[in-house]
Amino acid sequence: MFLGIIDLIHTLAYTGMDLFPGYDSNLPTQLWIAARYLQAISILSATVFINKNVKPYALFFGYLVVCSILIVSIFSRIFPECYIEGIRLTSFKIYSEYIITFILLISILFLIKKRPEFEKRMFFLLVFSIISTIISELAFTFYVSVYGFSNFVGHIFKIIEFYLIYKALIQTGLKNPLNSLFLKLKRSEESYKEAYDRASFYKDLFTHDIRNIMQSLNLSVEIIKKDSNVKENMINIIEDQISRATKLISNVQKLSEIETIKINLEKIEINKKLKNVIAYIYQSFPEKNLEINLDLFPNEILVLANDLIVDVFENILINAILYNEEKIIEITIKASEFKENKKHFMKLEFIDNSKGIKDTLKEIVFQRGYNEAKGSVGMGLGLSLVKKILESYNGKIWIENRVEGDYSKGSNFIILLPMVII
Repeated sequence: MFLGIIDLIHTLAYTGMDLFPGYDSNLPTQLWIAARYLQAISILSATVFINKNVKPYALFFGYLVVCSILIVSIFSRIFPECYIEGIRLTSFKIYSEYIITFILLISILFLIKKRPEFEKRMFFLLVFSIISTIISELAFTFYVSVYGFSNFVGHIFKIIEFYLIYKALIQTGLKNPLNSLFLKLKRSEESYKEAYDRASFYKDLFTHDIRNIMQSLNLSVEIIKKDSNVKENMINIIEDQISRATKLISNVQKLSEIETIKINLEKIEINKKLKNVIAYIYQSFPEKNLEINLDLFPNEILVLANDLIVDVFENILINAILYNEEKIIEITIKASEFKENKKHFMKLEFIDNSKGIKDTLKEIVFQRGYNEAKGSVGMGLGLSLVKKILESYNGKIWIENRVEGDYSKGSNFIILLPMVII
């Protein structure tokens, strides 16, 4: 409305209308620039403050004050000159058009960033409306006469611009509001589904790891009952498991933040973490004949991760043991450097002699619910958690055969972790 008021005065101020005696073509040019500044800043503000609470009366009063100041400053000849009759446009006018164009370009970027807030048709109409405005502004930097061709082209694109705004905000937003309404409902549905999935995911994580802890505790108790000589060692294992349960609660809390806030990753020394996990694995499976070999870097290697990396290593190693029917369970952990898209990763390979995973299942095992479909416990759920954790580090995981072309000879679980280059 306020833009319309200034643009109406701009039209009536043209030489030949004779409504404002004593003023030349500088007057409509000044009114034009004032209106375009107001318009560009308004569009930018609208894209920045989408979905923010705005008080209509305060907004109306603010525009009334600004509009009044602009009009009074122009008619009192305080506003900078924009056109020198019969000579040229002023530098202020030309630079103003460029500044207005820059503001509009920034508006488009904000609009693209807020793309999900708009129904598709409305979004494109608004973008093309701003583009038309930019073309119009650039056209107004070239004319010498206010009746010249460039001036004419600028006004044509101004008409196109307002027509597109009408189609976007009036016709689409008011005459066909159901599209926008259903878009919001769909987003709400997706938001609630994501929240439900997250809650389910954390429940799975907790029950999965608690089950492993309880199995270790039960095993320790059974061994104590049968052999009192190992009592002290078993007490250490039980204490270890209690400590793991406490840590698990903390880790579940951290994991719950992965999708809601940006996790602060730390510099983790990977050799030390792996050795601690392997020591825990040996303690947890005293009845198994394990041979875990390490082929790591001789020096300290830092990666970007957090304490959940321990959960990653444990899940991979436990699966390699649980799904292995060999008398001697062999696992080799091999480290190397890997580059992808100019980024440095630490590549860790967990190579085992288990019964392997069929090629058709190598992707499926990372999906939640795989264990239910397979009729077993452990592998599907554990690997889905591993994948989730590694993705939060901007890392990866995939599975290859230990022996190329023969999955039954064992598996090679490969993970990538972002390296810290010193």
